Amino acid sequence: MRDFTSAAMSGGASQMRPLYLGSGASAVFGIYHPPPEAATGVPVLMCGPLGFDDVCSHATRRRWAEHLAAEGHPVLRIDLPGTGDSGGTPRDAGLVRTWVAGADAAARWLAHATATQDVAAIGVGVGGLLLRAAAAAGAPLRDLVLWGTPANGRKATRELRAFARLEKARLEDDVVPEGGLAVGGYLLTAETLGALAEVDPAALDAAPPGGARALLLGREDTAVDEALERALASAGYATTTAPGPGHAEMMDEPYLGKQPPAEVFARVDAWLADAVWAAVDGPVPDDGPGGYATLEQPAADGGAVRESPFTIEQPFGRLFGVLAEPASGRVHDHGLCLVLLNAGAQRHIGPNRMSVEIARRWAARGVPSLRFDLANVGESDPDGEPWDDVEGFYTEAYGAQVRSVLDALQAAGRGDRFVLMGLCSGGYWAFETCLTDDRAVSALMLNPGALVWDPVRLLAWQSRRFAKLRHTHVWLRLVRGEVPRRDLARAIRGVVGWPLATLRRLPARLLARFSRATPQDPADAAFDRLRDAGKRGLLIFGAGEQLRADYENTGLFARFARWPNVELHLFEGEGQAHELQPLLLQQRAHALADAAIEREVALAGPDTVVAARSAASG
Repeated sequence: MRDFTSAAMSGGASQMRPLYLGSGASAVFGIYHPPPEAATGVPVLMCGPLGFDDVCSHATRRRWAEHLAAEGHPVLRIDLPGTGDSGGTPRDAGLVRTWVAGADAAARWLAHATATQDVAAIGVGVGGLLLRAAAAAGAPLRDLVLWGTPANGRKATRELRAFARLEKARLEDDVVPEGGLAVGGYLLTAETLGALAEVDPAALDAAPPGGARALLLGREDTAVDEALERALASAGYATTTAPGPGHAEMMDEPYLGKQPPAEVFARVDAWLADAVWAAVDGPVPDDGPGGYATLEQPAADGGAVRESPFTIEQPFGRLFGVLAEPASGRVHDHGLCLVLLNAGAQRHIGPNRMSVEIARRWAARGVPSLRFDLANVGESDPDGEPWDDVEGFYTEAYGAQVRSVLDALQAAGRGDRFVLMGLCSGGYWAFETCLTDDRAVSALMLNPGALVWDPVRLLAWQSRRFAKLRHTHVWLRLVRGEVPRRDLARAIRGVVGWPLATLRRLPARLLARFSRATPQDPADAAFDRLRDAGKRGLLIFGAGEQLRADYENTGLFARFARWPNVELHLFEGEGQAHELQPLLLQQRAHALADAAIEREVALAGPDTVVAARSAASG
């Protein structure tokens, strides 16, 4: 094996390097993980699945990349075009062709950066299929690790259609483009589905590099696709199959604390250690495929947007974000900046890539927009033990981090008046920051998990899970081991903790009753503070939200005329409304958020609004 000493290999495993490959709508965003010292292992390109599976598996894939880098492997993780932080949108034409080309470009960049002839690849789900297609079309990918990967696009689209039917989100029926699918809130157009169904690497296979290998990993519920194994063997790969324990946990909800799939990590480590790979003969050319620090691309409604990584140093490490600005450099002169907060454990792209779309749209209109990750989320560094339940997203440490982000934006000259927007815990921190920081002028709150943090309310919600045990089918799931132990533990904690916490509050309530005082609801007091500070808000609740039900029961919504500065919208209907997975809810949320931001822009005066619109058009 070769001991790399190039400058591209310097730095530690935690010193991630964000970069863009290509340009415009076809640009690929990547995170490069250099090994801590000179590399001793084969370079690895990593590509995840599509849609909500990408969101759920992100934390595991990042830890996997960090693990491989610590073992001496240079690693590049990528977002495919139209996904994550990459260029383009899911509605772009020729997207599947662009995906394969993007995987090819990433492989060539990594091979050039590490001075090797070929690199290895790890692909999960459809990401594995696309890496295999890129290899079959000539990308410098020698060894393939494919986890839960279908043999061809026809099988992939069949599985996607099955997932879409299971969601039964009828609200999507009238807004999904004809022939398309919305899977977990992520759109696939009819053209993309048709092109994906036609992907068959077996029909493209040229002879792979000599000694090429493939490690095929199954899932807990599905063995390795035999057709995939046959096709790879026929193409000349030395194939190995193995189980893939940990796949189900990797694909579980992102807010759940997850353990790395240690068995898979160890198996892949051992398999990569046997890789046969070679350095480039002669000097490495300087004019190889470039990696760029910024991305410039057209915006959906005119103009162009420039994006670049934005990091904020903290005592524990770095917070990571992506700053979108008008490519023209012309911005509002009133210092307004949009800040998009994490939705719980979902990284800065936001649910259904909502934060990317909003940031780019408003950057094109002259409002700098930052989407970023709090500690332990997405690409930001951990600040200690990761959370393992929802209350971990409501610690004061996160409030301090939000304020430090405002400090950094202000110091960088990107704004001094901030509109904060977030879903779930992001909505809570938008509201809380508006109450505690004079620079925050408006809070856009989508399905907030709380507005005033109350651990007793959380215990009450958890105790309601235990009530489900009166249903026979729940007991059957318990016996079969289909109910995660952590869910049962939380329900028990709620049943035990809620009455005790309520008893602790009883003396204060009795005192208030005997003194004939009428205690003010903490939420009422918080909304009063927002109103009295002259700040504004947008509050959106979907059907089935626990906090919405609590506020309906306490009469908060009936009192909402007290706060004309806050616009309230209650969405109805079926589907996974919390993360706005139905496309119709997404459209409504985008429109309401745009109107709220436009109001903040208008407060600066008509001349400033005209300047912003002219910047977007030219």
